[in-house]
Amino acid sequence: MSGEFNIHAARRIEARQLAALREASAVQRSEDIYALRRANAARGGAVTGGLLTEELRIICAAAETMIDTAIANRKELARSAPELLIEQPYLKEFHRVLNEMADGVEIAVQQLHASPSQAGHFPPAAREAILRDAQGRAKTLKGRIDIDIQKMALEGTLAMDRKKQPQQQVTVFNAPVGNVAQNCTNVNQTANMGVSADVVRLIEEVTAHLDDLKLEPRQKQRAEAQIAALRVEVAGNDPDPGTVTQAGRSLRNITEGAIGSLLATAAQPGIWQWIHETMKALF
Repeated sequence: MSGEFNIHAARRIEARQLAALREASAVQRSEDIYALRRANAARGGAVTGGLLTEELRIICAAAETMIDTAIANRKELARSAPELLIEQPYLKEFHRVLNEMADGVEIAVQQLHASPSQAGHFPPAAREAILRDAQGRAKTLKGRIDIDIQKMALEGTLAMDRKKQPQQQVTVFNAPVGNVAQNCTNVNQTANMGVSADVVRLIEEVTAHLDDLKLEPRQKQRAEAQIAALRVEVAGNDPDPGTVTQAGRSLRNITEGAIGSLLATAAQPGIWQWIHETMKALF
């Protein structure tokens, strides 16, 4: 399989990112709401409309983070596959996906109080009011999404114009990482890494120590989405080197600043020195 990164590889990565993002968002949302209810009960608080409002705030925050992360991931992938920012068909399809995430606010509120035991805790008028509020929040999110899509379409037009300009020669070397083209100028090299032991170990080490970086929630979700894409690709029978490289580069871009800060302040850099050097060598 060719190591050249293309629109098909980008869409494969994004599909995995979105699946991981939806799952992570749903888990975090459920945990936050459960924690809110437990804290409210521990304080002896009554089940009131104020609690409903707090639950809606958590649901909206989760949806906003998920949408922002999905947009950031799309832009990251578009650096290597600018076609992703073409209005037809890629942005139109992505617009639909983002709108579904916004609609998830209303759906989450409905599901939260779907069972008779939950619905019985709140007066019907309070449930109806919070559902109307959820519908309004979803509409506001969709308005933001419309603006973001318009901006991305403009970025896509500019990117495609740049792509039509003369390109450098791209040479793909199916050889171990570190091999270089001799006596070549204006050449971009891509090494076919396959499923090297370093890539596999990198995935495990970053997963185990990701919390050390103290990333912001949105950045952590983006990093976890790249790790998930790498894990799925490496676990397959025929991993695509281009997909592995792109996911690795995205992970490096997301974490590089935090890793640098950690290495600068840590008395014993430990595993992060190896992770930093390995990502630089591989991606």
